[in-house]
Amino acid sequence: MIIYFENYDPEDMVALYETLGYAAGLSVCSIGLALLHHLYFYHVQRTGMKIRVAMCHMIYNKALCLSSSAMGKTTTGQIVNLLSNDVNKFDDVSESEIFQRAEGLLSFPAKVKVLQHCRPTDSDV
Repeated sequence: MIIYFENYDPEDMVALYETLGYAAGLSVCSIGLALLHHLYFYHVQRTGMKIRVAMCHMIYNKALCLSSSAMGKTTTGQIVNLLSNDVNKFDDVSESEIFQRAEGLLSFPAKVKVLQHCRPTDSDV
């Protein structure tokens, strides 16, 4: 597209249509990225909330099953801390999970190149 504007020729219709095609493709890709990005984060946050609710349910059931002597050792602050702070971390992990997986896949070619470069040859032995 930049080349079209650098070498602008009003008579060259092929270049114009080619540039318009590139602009349309760029627009479609931008709209697709926005839609997919929002859908992804919607589903990830929904999954994180489901995990958080399940963990709160498990902690609540465990607190109900504790004996009176164990309940005496456990403070209310510890249970509130578990329910509010620690369970909230599932929301954060679920959002960054895809980036953690992608990092491993994207760094694999770099790791292979480093290993190829650092491996011993027959002359080193």
